[in-house]
Amino acid sequence: MSSPSKQTLSPTSDTWKTPPTTPEKPAPDTAPISTKENDYKIQHIQTSVENLFNLVSDKFPHIQLKQTTIETSQANLEANQAFLEENHANLEVSQATLAVNQENLKANQATLEANQAKLEAELATVKAFLAEHATVFARRSSVSSDSNTNADTSTDTSTPSPDETGEQTSLNPAPQDDTKKPTAIETPEQIRSNSAASPQTPRDPESISLTITVRFISDKSVKYTLIHHAPATKCESLYDTRHEIVTICSRENAPLCKDIDLVRLIRDWTKVTFKLEEDGFAADHTRAPTTIDQSCAFPESIYEAWFFRNVLRGNKAVYEVDVKINIQA
Repeated sequence: MSSPSKQTLSPTSDTWKTPPTTPEKPAPDTAPISTKENDYKIQHIQTSVENLFNLVSDKFPHIQLKQTTIETSQANLEANQAFLEENHANLEVSQATLAVNQENLKANQATLEANQAKLEAELATVKAFLAEHATVFARRSSVSSDSNTNADTSTDTSTPSPDETGEQTSLNPAPQDDTKKPTAIETPEQIRSNSAASPQTPRDPESISLTITVRFISDKSVKYTLIHHAPATKCESLYDTRHEIVTICSRENAPLCKDIDLVRLIRDWTKVTFKLEEDGFAADHTRAPTTIDQSCAFPESIYEAWFFRNVLRGNKAVYEVDVKINIQA
């Protein structure tokens, strides 16, 4: 039996020159991870982070406190910002209102300046009028003071009463001549020397009487005329005289005056004209008779002054009071 022969490899043989082949490694497994496994990993990571955060919070509590403070500060900052925005809106509204008020103030100031200029002009006019009539006013004041402080008499300036036929329709005095020169003002000594017989003390009203003539006027003519004699004690004031007129008309002439509202007529000064007789005592500067018509008021003070001048300090025993009442509707 023959043995196999051995082959000898020479360095120059082809077999020697061929590099040995390396066995190929198996390809890595690239199959995707399952969804369940992925969720598990994510949950594990979250748990780890939370555990780490809790660990850090336990170890460093001031970190959690700072985070809470930051959150609170953030909320306060947002609230302050909203408050500032609201205030800014209110400020804009206030600025608009202020602008409107400033315009109104300018308009009011202009009106005030115009009114002030008007008042200054009127004041200047009044001052000029007073300066122009200062002499007249001083004269009247001097005569009035002399007449009230001295018991003096002057000429009787009473006018006759109108006739009873109804022809006269006005109780005003006859027009006077405007060209008549005013009488010279007498000194108190001259007045006392010219009226030595004048009473120096007030008289007793019981000794004086008034002749009250009431004329009812309609259509500019006298319809009814009533004459009544009353003691001065019943007519010391304008109110008393008015009451006396209503009384005598209602009592003595009830059928005549039944359709006339005397109270209303006597109180309505636009319907009544008074004429008060002056005897001139201590009143030579006063127009006589004193007549008040519907163009001017008839205050109580005028009647009281007349009563004091004539009834209390006059010379006559009887004074005439003419009353004209307009009964026309």
